Amino acid sequence: MATQVVLCAVGVVSMVMGLARYTLAPVRSFPPVVGKYKNLGYRKFRIQGGPKVHCIYPTSEQSNVYDANREYTPIESALGLGAAFNSWLLTCIVPAFLWGQLHPDWMREGATPIPNTPIIIFSHGLYGTSDMYTHLCRELASNGLMVIAINHEDGTSTSCGKTLPYKRPPKTLVYSNRSEVQDFRAPFFSKRKDEIQTVLDYLHSSDAQHQDLFSQADTSKIAFAGHSFGAATAVVAADHFDQFNCVLLYDIWSYPIPNSSFKVTKPSISFLSSQFANGGESSLTKTLLNASGTSSFYLPGTNHQLWSDFAWFSPFGRSWKIETHREMIAASHAFIDSHFYKRSIETPSSGEAMLPF
Repeated sequence: MATQVVLCAVGVVSMVMGLARYTLAPVRSFPPVVGKYKNLGYRKFRIQGGPKVHCIYPTSEQSNVYDANREYTPIESALGLGAAFNSWLLTCIVPAFLWGQLHPDWMREGATPIPNTPIIIFSHGLYGTSDMYTHLCRELASNGLMVIAINHEDGTSTSCGKTLPYKRPPKTLVYSNRSEVQDFRAPFFSKRKDEIQTVLDYLHSSDAQHQDLFSQADTSKIAFAGHSFGAATAVVAADHFDQFNCVLLYDIWSYPIPNSSFKVTKPSISFLSSQFANGGESSLTKTLLNASGTSSFYLPGTNHQLWSDFAWFSPFGRSWKIETHREMIAASHAFIDSHFYKRSIETPSSGEAMLPF
């Protein structure tokens, strides 16, 4: 009887939240991209012997026709996100908001990229997926870059279903003891480095299924970007791989980075939300960035979700001006250009949108 009551309650909550989703967060498109390349293509596939990736890139083909049939979040990803928080309530609420949400972008599937496109590999954070950062990756691609977003299979993604559920820290882990956090996250970094190596190898493989895509890329110019734990991954990757020209750190979570890699060894730029710039670990992050000579800024009035799609389609995720996001993207474009094409770069103005950290 108790089980039936619980199931009935779950059903009612799901229906109410579903109706609320369509009322408060109806299907909408992302805002126009900042860069000069407005037509974008995409492909999603699994790299042979490696992870799934979501590639977004500039194309000369028209991409201004909205794909009304493209689902944003498969049900297994929606359920996985709720289950990752170990909450039955979120397991109801999250799918109600995400399942069936049409993808709010304007991209042409399978389009041919423009030639000589530099590459930027993107790494998601905890509870993330490669799809969750579609708008950020669109913005990066609009500057003439081929973005390869990795869907990590290290236990941090919520889109791997029952085959690889989200891996939570043990209850015995003492977060205030940084070495325990570093030890717990070490296998995650190791798995991610293996995945990055597979992606880099695939770019040069003549047997690659999508060689028509990567044959258009300029593999002499490769950047790495990441958000949160993905930004921590960028620091570790920059120390481990020689192929990266520069790295972009979006709201880096510096706490789990191994002491042996606690310095960005490639040219880098960092953007922090107010939440992380003023948080309890900000002094550790400042130590890392200062030791690395990283150009670093924080964005007043922003939270950690600024870089994910959640900030765009959720009625609760955005507490900042769209101009803030655009200025951050413009600064990212300028930084990448300065290292790929040796163009001079102007220091972003210390206005209201971005301040030195």
